[in-house]
Amino acid sequence: MKKLSGYLLIAGILAFTSCTKTGQQGPAGANGSNGATGPAGPTLTNTITGYVFLYDAYGDRVNTGDSTAYALLYNTANGAKVDSINANSAGLFTGTVQTGTYNIVAKCPGYGNSVTQDVVFSGGTRTNDITFAAIPPLYAASGRDSIGAANVYIKGTLIAPNTRVTTLLVYVGTTSSVNATVPGSYSFVVAGNIAANATTYIIPLPLTTLDAFFSAGATAYVAIYGAAVNYTFGDYTDYASRNIVYTPISATSLNPGSFIMP
Repeated sequence: MKKLSGYLLIAGILAFTSCTKTGQQGPAGANGSNGATGPAGPTLTNTITGYVFLYDAYGDRVNTGDSTAYALLYNTANGAKVDSINANSAGLFTGTVQTGTYNIVAKCPGYGNSVTQDVVFSGGTRTNDITFAAIPPLYAASGRDSIGAANVYIKGTLIAPNTRVTTLLVYVGTTSSVNATVPGSYSFVVAGNIAANATTYIIPLPLTTLDAFFSAGATAYVAIYGAAVNYTFGDYTDYASRNIVYTPISATSLNPGSFIMP
């Protein structure tokens, strides 16, 4: 009987062991709280420096007057002016500005503004030379249109012959208020060089370009400005209208009227 009782005890233990089951895993515990936000990175001081270069309306270098130039820095995020830097007697300007993105608007009496957009300062020194072209007179005395097979020609007389090559810019828009200083008022611009000693001018406006903005029978309006030969000096993009703005142009314009698209 002692042996039988031992067998029964062992069998009972085995039976109990074989019936044991593992339960389902419980849900994960909640994540611990995040640590405190670290301190902001340092604000860096940047140096901007550069020389002023002046050119007359015919493209020749001017070696005097560069000390009258100055640069204005505007924060692109809020449009606030953050600094004004004057050029010294050698035409060199140097200033400091904090880390950020800026527009630089440089000015010099008698010259078109020079604009550099979205300049990023992230520490260190940035060299940004500034080039100006002189503001010219109007040049054109009269204007009219002539429609050809591939172009609409804007032609007319000049105020006086010039011994140098000169430039005219023709602004074309959809209303009579077309104006070079209002970027949204014009659709496109065409440049034309006038030969030395000429008394008349003729500037073609390609119909392929006009067709992109005007339908047949639509009215196109024209404004003509005198421009520096280097009229692209200091140009910039007006983001609202997506037009390029040229600054070394005459203070007044000739508005010969309009023409009907063929």
